[in-house]
Order: sequence, then C-alpha cells, then structure tokens
Amino acid sequence: MPKRRIDVEAPPKQSRKQPAAAPAARIVVSSLSADSKVAIARCLLKELGSAVTVIASDIDAGRRVAPKKGGSVEVQEYTSPVPQSPPGSRNALVIAHDLARPSRIAEAVAGDAAKVQLVTVLDTRTFLDDIESQVELPMALVAASKKDERAHLVDLSVRQRESNPGCCCLPSVHSVHSLTRVRLLWLQVIEVLTEFIESADLIALSHTEHADADELEMMEGILAELNPSAT
Repeated sequence: MPKRRIDVEAPPKQSRKQPAAAPAARIVVSSLSADSKVAIARCLLKELGSAVTVIASDIDAGRRVAPKKGGSVEVQEYTSPVPQSPPGSRNALVIAHDLARPSRIAEAVAGDAAKVQLVTVLDTRTFLDDIESQVELPMALVAASKKDERAHLVDLSVRQRESNPGCCCLPSVHSVHSLTRVRLLWLQVIEVLTEFIESADLIALSHTEHADADELEMMEGILAELNPSAT
C-alpha cells in the first residue's frame, strides 16, 4: 500500500519589528551672557551627537558653537519672533535671544519631540549682586530690543510700567520669598533672571571658581526656592 504524502506548510516568517526611533531632542539655551550660552551649547552639542541643527538669534554665536568641520551640524539664524522646528528627526539646539521668553521658544520648536529641555546659564560672578541690587540692563540692549520681535520680555516690562505710571518704589529683594513676588517697573536684570530660572529644567552655573562656598550655598538655596524641580 503506497504511503500517503502529507504536505506540511512552513510557518510564516515573523517579521521583526524595528524599534521605534527615539524622538528628536529639542534644547533651548537662555542666558544674559552670549559667551555663557556658547560655552554650554558646545557641551550640549557633543551629547546630541549627529544630525543637529543649531538655531541662533545671532548667527555668529551659532557658528561659534558648531565645530570647524561642521559635518552633520547645520547652523541657522532665526529672525522671526520664534524659531521654527527643524524638519524630520534632526535634533535642535536653540541659542535664544537674550530677552526671549524660554517657554515661548519651547512651544515653537517642540514639533514631535517628547519634551523640550530648557537650560538656563547663570554667571556666578554677578548673580548675587544682580538679585540684591536694582541693576538695570544696558540701555543699548534695551533700545535695540524694543524693535526686535524676538525680545519678548521687553513687552512685559513696558506693560507693567504703563499699568503703574506713578510708581517709582521697588520692594526689597533681599529675601528669597520677595523675589517671586517682585515685578519691576523697569527692565532690570532680576526680572529677566527670574523668568529664566522659573522656567528652566536645568540650571548651569558658569565661573564658579569666582565664588566661595558660602556664596555657592546661598545661590543654590535661592535657585531651589525659585524652581525646586530644576536640576
């Protein structure tokens, strides 16, 4: 009796699912010091690796961040109120205008990124003096920024001045608690720094070699109270 042949179908090959690509990184660097922004941006650029677009309000600052042999690093200047998010999966490193509102920049460049990281750089040499004194920003910067749509914080100060035209007295800023309530009528350093600190995910201190242990401890206490969630 002939043997019956049984055909057995091979099981279908299971396609291996490719792991989902990590979302593009978006980092916004804010500071009143152009040199500090450039220095921290260079460090961040190394961490981001390849396929990075550096978007700067000052094209010269952007070029200082990028390596001489640019490779896959592109440098762009943004002249509109906020920069546009780069297409595709490119990482973006934004060097914001000195008086830009970080949260507004973050909203504009978010794209498909899971999270935009806001980095604030503070100068240890001047920070304590800036928050304890009524130091005004340089008049040249303020005058130039009034006509610059990228300088969002200028409008904030103007609106406050118009709402309090007869007020010339300022609350004390010697206590940390008063810092969060202070709203200066003139465009002063403390107003801008408070905006930067309160919105930051990461706070970096530059020139720490110029501060002693007590000053650094005082700074850390102020920063922790203004923004306890920042690292």
